[in-house]
Amino acid sequence: MKIKPFLIAGAIILTLLMSACAKSNNSSSTGQPALPPEKVVDGFYTSYLQAWPPTPFNEISQLSPEFSKSLDKKQQEGNFIVPFICAQDYPEKMEIQSSQVDGDTARVTVKSSFGNTIELTLKVISGEWKIDNAVCK
Repeated sequence: MKIKPFLIAGAIILTLLMSACAKSNNSSSTGQPALPPEKVVDGFYTSYLQAWPPTPFNEISQLSPEFSKSLDKKQQEGNFIVPFICAQDYPEKMEIQSSQVDGDTARVTVKSSFGNTIELTLKVISGEWKIDNAVCK
C-alpha cells in the first residue's frame, strides 16, 4: 500500500521531465524557426537553380508572399533581372558568404559563380524564415 504514493509521485515527475525535454527541443519556444536562415537560403538556391522552366514566384515556398507578388509585378513590366541571382541567366552555383540574425530578421550574403554578390533579407513569417528581399551588390 505504501508503494502506490511513490508510483503516483514517480509518474508525475516523469511527466514533468518529459514535458520539459519536449519544450527544450522545440525551437519555437525560443522564438526562432527550426531551420536557420542559411539552410533556407541553401535549400532555395538548390531547388531554384535546378528548375526548368523556372518555378513561378508565388509557388516558391521560401519567398514571403509580399516579395513574390512584387517579383511577379516587376516581371510583367518587362526587362526583368531576377534579383536573387542578379542575372537573366542561371549561375552554376551560389555560395553563402555570411549571415547575421537580429531577432526576427536575418541577412544572408551570397555570391554567384558569375561573381555577383546578393544580400538577401529574411524575416520570420508563421514560424519560418522567408526571403523577403534581395539586393544586388
